[in-house]
Amino acid sequence: FVLANGTINVQSVLALGDDGVVPSRFEQQNGAVNVTGELGFDVELLPSTPTYQLIAGTLTVNGDAVWAGASPGSGQGRLLVEGGTVQINGSTMNTAGSTVDLFIDVKGGDLILNGPALDLAHATDSVQQSSGTWVMDNALTVECDGVIHCTGGDQQVVGQVELRGSGTIRWHDVETDNQSSLQ
Repeated sequence: FVLANGTINVQSVLALGDDGVVPSRFEQQNGAVNVTGELGFDVELLPSTPTYQLIAGTLTVNGDAVWAGASPGSGQGRLLVEGGTVQINGSTMNTAGSTVDLFIDVKGGDLILNGPALDLAHATDSVQQSSGTWVMDNALTVECDGVIHCTGGDQQVVGQVELRGSGTIRWHDVETDNQSSLQ
């Protein structure tokens, strides 16, 4: 699906997954997508790469972004931020025992995580950033058992952000204001 312009309001779940033939792909070239509920990356049938690609515009999720996979499905759910703004006002997480990897790639634009948790539950989960801005806001707990790898762009801490987990984190340019902490 390609959204060139306009507005889409989803009142429940926007799920990207596999149908046994091809993975779901949502390309947002501009406009606004508002999700009240869940943004889901679900794989249950085959190896698959369901993808949400934001080139411009806004994606607002007033709920959780969830990666979930069940055998025999496997693969990688991809959130690609190339421009525009993604704001998730809930947790961003892979589920325990999931057979799909969480993958977020920020190459431009803004990624705003304004929820209680970013949970990279598996060693194969990853967030990477080469440009753009990643804002961690509102008492966020980052549970990283995967990889966070930032080679460019800005990482902004607003409020209290706590780091946990046994994974690898590499920041590039972390900014905090006087009222914020990263621990």
